[in-house]
Amino acid sequence: MMPNTTSVGALGVALFNVLGFNEDLAGLISSWTTLETSLGAIARLKLFETRTPAEIQPIQPLDLPTSWPATGRLQISNSTAHYTKVRDPVLHNISLEIQPGEKIAICGRTGSGKTSLLLSLFRLLELDSGAIHIDGISIAEIPTNQLRSRLNAIPQNPTLFPGSTRFNLTPPSVPKADDQTIVSALQKVELWDIISESGGLDVDMSSVSLSQGQKQLVCLARAIIRKDQGKLLVLDEAMSSVDQHTEELMMKVVQEEFAEHTVISVVHRLNTITAFDRVFVLDAGEIVEVGRPSTLLENEGGIFKALWERN
Repeated sequence: MMPNTTSVGALGVALFNVLGFNEDLAGLISSWTTLETSLGAIARLKLFETRTPAEIQPIQPLDLPTSWPATGRLQISNSTAHYTKVRDPVLHNISLEIQPGEKIAICGRTGSGKTSLLLSLFRLLELDSGAIHIDGISIAEIPTNQLRSRLNAIPQNPTLFPGSTRFNLTPPSVPKADDQTIVSALQKVELWDIISESGGLDVDMSSVSLSQGQKQLVCLARAIIRKDQGKLLVLDEAMSSVDQHTEELMMKVVQEEFAEHTVISVVHRLNTITAFDRVFVLDAGEIVEVGRPSTLLENEGGIFKALWERN
């Protein structure tokens, strides 16, 4: 280094710039990576939008009665459905009739079409042929948003929304319930003490420590609050991931609170099967056995009998 060509201050500034450059370069690389990831996500969303077909809506939608479904009578006639045309149908020529107030269990091996049958009720799986009528009205003539808002359902995986307990029990899509009704529903599913100790109806659900089974009980409480809006309750393996006590509690609440409702439940564990009026057994997308649980258990060599023995 030549003397008198620089200074201590200039050297300090140069070193500071070198260190800052490294940080700036690292920030640039991180931002560029984030940008590429975000562009990929946008591209996938655009691809999903352009390639996913829109839901089929009726040309002349019906004006549903406010009480629909008032009885919960269900008729499925010669119904067949595919997820993709290149595969075999997941539902093949399904026909059944469920009377108002009946408690129906649907069971079968994995992949037999149980969940697909329920999806067809909500038109999440469109039929290729046949028809589904609820209280004498074809669901193909009902806008999907109205259809799904009128059917009371408890899914296999509980869904809790960001927000208060009150919001989770009465989201904007359903009529508001007063606090007494909400508290009563939580008491019936034995959750009010936990919610009350955590802060009550205004507490954010994310701050309440709930097990998987207790989250499912929240969904059941939500269904109780909505029970006067229609006489049909659908459960898609709602008790498959809960413990025995929770399962017994859920069955007890369903029997008491929905005694006059039609209940259709996909059953994973068969220990509660005797609580149902009839059982529909599916295999490869077809109904292969129908009857009372006790009657099907007497059928040596039957599919239901085999499922019971393996349970």
